[in-house]
Amino acid sequence: MNARDIHVRVHASLTLAALAFTGCAFAADPLAPFHEPAANERRFVIELPPAPDELALQVELLVGRVLTVDCNSRGYLGKLERKRLLGRGLVYYTARDMQIPVEPAPPCPADQPPKQVFVHLEGEPYCVPYDSKTPIVVYTPPEFEVRYRLWSATTEAKPADAR
Repeated sequence: MNARDIHVRVHASLTLAALAFTGCAFAADPLAPFHEPAANERRFVIELPPAPDELALQVELLVGRVLTVDCNSRGYLGKLERKRLLGRGLVYYTARDMQIPVEPAPPCPADQPPKQVFVHLEGEPYCVPYDSKTPIVVYTPPEFEVRYRLWSATTEAKPADAR
């Protein structure tokens, strides 16, 4: 065995030891790699249980807040951005520029009183992969909250018509 082989084996052993240590630290506190929320934000964490077929599942993230609204449907405008933790392979999400559009709305019928509802970001659903091994971390402005829905695919794949 020459000096190069010994160097490669020692380097590989140290790398495996570092990975094992990192894995233990991550298992002890899965939030350790993520930053603490700043004064102007809140951090929400979704930890999912293991599922038989996680590839067939998606998690829809809903960022919003409970408001008293009338009969006119409204949602927030804003952005939910995916960000990567450098060198970790982990991602987190940040909600920003949250605002309700100010638009003229028709008057509501007198028999429909205002009600409390969860008003969230408008637009296409924001879905992320289901992963029971890694928490889903979302940072929002302080007055907002995060809710989520699970989506599942059927096992049957139906053929499309060729036209």
